[in-house]
Amino acid sequence: MIKLNYVFGNESGVLELQGLSSYTKEEILPSLGTSELQFTIIENALKVLNPSINPISLLSACERGGMRNTIQPESEAKRLGFSKLVADIEGTEIVICA
Repeated sequence: MIKLNYVFGNESGVLELQGLSSYTKEEILPSLGTSELQFTIIENALKVLNPSINPISLLSACERGGMRNTIQPESEAKRLGFSKLVADIEGTEIVICA
């Protein structure tokens, strides 16, 4: 089970997720600390808290050099409305934004 402490807009609370989309239970622990897991946590939290928000961001190229801007889980969570999102997965705390 994944426990999320969150502040989303004016709402705060604790959300418990039984699993994560695109991850099996066996894949979650080896993925701790990866940005892919953090983005999946954000996506799954939004599905519960506000399913009308599309969490998929558009990647934009920089004007000079054509390199892509990198998107960090923290800035993405804040863009989507979280001011706090902390996950607890089997005793391991993952701070996405605080």
